[in-house]
Amino acid sequence: MRSGGGEERVVELPFDICTFSIPRGRYGIEMYDSFMRLHGASYDHKVRWEDVEKAFKLPLPTGSHDAVLISLKRPVRQGKQRYANIILNATTTQTTIPLSNTSLSEDELKEKYEGKINQVMTGPFSVLVSKYIKYIGKKSVFVPDTFKSLEENNCVATSLGSNEGLLYFLTRSLIFIHKPTLIIAYNQIDHISFLRLHSSSQSFDLKIIMKMSRMSSSSSSSSNEVLFKAIRYDEVELIKNFLDGKKVTIIETSAPSTSSSSSRSSRVLDQFNEEMKMMDADGLSDDDEEEEDDDYVNSSSSSDSGQDSDNSVVMVDEDEGDEESQKNKRRKKKKRKRRSSPSKKSESKKTSKKNQKKGKKKKKKKKKDPNKPKAGKSSFFFFSMENRPSS
Repeated sequence: MRSGGGEERVVELPFDICTFSIPRGRYGIEMYDSFMRLHGASYDHKVRWEDVEKAFKLPLPTGSHDAVLISLKRPVRQGKQRYANIILNATTTQTTIPLSNTSLSEDELKEKYEGKINQVMTGPFSVLVSKYIKYIGKKSVFVPDTFKSLEENNCVATSLGSNEGLLYFLTRSLIFIHKPTLIIAYNQIDHISFLRLHSSSQSFDLKIIMKMSRMSSSSSSSSNEVLFKAIRYDEVELIKNFLDGKKVTIIETSAPSTSSSSSRSSRVLDQFNEEMKMMDADGLSDDDEEEEDDDYVNSSSSSDSGQDSDNSVVMVDEDEGDEESQKNKRRKKKKRKRRSSPSKKSESKKTSKKNQKKGKKKKKKKKKDPNKPKAGKSSFFFFSMENRPSS
């Protein structure tokens, strides 16, 4: 029988069924009266019961597992990483676990553990683990019971930053699992804001502002804010009603209503009308209007003296229009000519290439002279000629 520090082991939970999310991996669990030990393939951890702050049993939406969360005062270290919380994914299937310390009789077990632990324990594995923590470690295990979502779960799906997880609403605190694991008590919250409450949106955000007195003086201003994103829109009323019962201050930040938009548009129209009035006061005057009338009168008088007023005005406009149209036609013709005719540079390049081609004539191949002496023989040829066998 294995012992730890002179103490006898009370319970040993098998390695195969103990899967942990934090720290990730499989660990066997040994429970003693003063501490708990996790032993794995690479790491072993020893957790004293006095270092356990709180414990929770959180049902997962799948129904096949429960998350047993153990919050620690002193973090567990694994390499360079520190874990202030331990999460065991315990199955809800029926499991039979015998006690390792069989020297105690049934009467002694009843006296020591208030009759809650027997020589052989049978039940859902998550329930058995919670009982061992409660009666061996003498730590309370909290369970969510009042909040229910639309799918009859004790949590809602959400995301914190880029990490997806579950947000639980307990009697005294909010818990987010599992990356990072957060436990936020209601008495630490200053207020909660509901963001993106649009009728067209399918989700909303939940922003939690912590009390500054709870935060350290060295923390930044943004560290007292926690933003949970992409919560299902149908859960708004259930969450509001639950938080109202906990006397948490709620601030709604919704989309602007039609009345507010109409008031804004009316303000814009009023400002526009005022600007137009200022333009009228500072811009055109009566003198300007009189000048325009004089011009019109002069033109009409001149037309009466000679020709018909309407015909004279029309003829002037047509002449001006014809001149402008002719000018436009000339400009278009010039542009077409420029586009159609190649530029001087391109023409000069083409002519230079043609001249080069003309100047370069094809060279004729020289005929070979059959009487031309051949090149001198090398030493290898002389050697081969002397040593080559005669055929």
